[in-house]
Amino acid sequence: MNIKLWEGVSMLVGTIIGAGILGLPYVTVKAGIFPGVFWILFMGIVFLIVNLCLAEVVSRTNGHHQLVGLCKKYLGHWGKWFMGISFVVGVYGALVAYTVGSGDALSQIFSVSSLVASFVFYAVLVFVVLGGLKIFEEFESVFVPLLLVIIVGIAWFGWEYASIDKVPLVSWNALFLPYGAVVFAYIGTSAIPEVGRVVSPKMLKKAIIYGSVIPIIAYSVFAVIVASITGSSTTELATIGVGEVLGRTGVILLNAFAVLSMSTSFVGLSFALRHMFKEAGFSSLMSAIVTFVVPPLIILMVNSGFVRTIEVSGAISGGLAGILVMLMFFSAKKHGDKHPYFNLHVHPLVGFLICLLFVIGVLSVLV
Repeated sequence: MNIKLWEGVSMLVGTIIGAGILGLPYVTVKAGIFPGVFWILFMGIVFLIVNLCLAEVVSRTNGHHQLVGLCKKYLGHWGKWFMGISFVVGVYGALVAYTVGSGDALSQIFSVSSLVASFVFYAVLVFVVLGGLKIFEEFESVFVPLLLVIIVGIAWFGWEYASIDKVPLVSWNALFLPYGAVVFAYIGTSAIPEVGRVVSPKMLKKAIIYGSVIPIIAYSVFAVIVASITGSSTTELATIGVGEVLGRTGVILLNAFAVLSMSTSFVGLSFALRHMFKEAGFSSLMSAIVTFVVPPLIILMVNSGFVRTIEVSGAISGGLAGILVMLMFFSAKKHGDKHPYFNLHVHPLVGFLICLLFVIGVLSVLV
């Protein structure tokens, strides 16, 4: 594979596959193996379409623009603000989820209160971000290969404990349950403008296809393997349940990996959110306050678990972003300022149905 193409694929895969994968086995067990796998495959295809549509928007636009800039260009100021809202909701939700999830994982390793572990985790990483430390950047580049090793390792060592009979085929009262968590796991649209900058225009479509399909395969395999190992004992953070099955060493190694993976995501998103507030005109101090005061308040007031948090933030943030991308796509078809290297033939009805799906998803967590 061309080096630049592989760099673009890695960038997209690395943005999509994150700590959200750790909640997929839980929702798969709750909904049943068929609905769980269906949502992973179906939303994977939906996001493949969305990602390709955004890639065409990028290829139709002169210069390099991030999502907010593209929204302003093709949808006006209201599009810019809604994309900003999508980003802020998504980041706050992720920071809360990663703090809660890491607290649960650390409590398994050190036998301390989950709440205490959560706030120690939060305090340490806030210090890392405010200090401008980049200690997690190197790990970010190897996270996806290491995750694939973890998946293979879980399958290898957990095979003797695995049985698909441990997972219900269908739970009729929870058919829609996986939606929000799956959407959260697939959010990666912010990377596509950067992918367009890295790869040549002729390779962009191929990079998006490869980068969108790899997570579909990884998510499906991970969810089914872990669910079949832990069954009804599957925990919201997958590594906790699997670790308990594999023994004390499994508890330490898998939960340490979970904490490290959530740490890298936490730091990257915190830097991005703080930078966005600075660009919006906030002072350095105020941008730090707005970034880091809100998540612990949400944890104390709402007290939601890892999966519930990613369900809500995924449905709202991913839904808004998906709708805006589809609207941009059809606007760029008419108002783009350069000829693209590929031209998708997405029927307006398909675009409408995708937007309708995201609207229903947003409403499902708001009402």
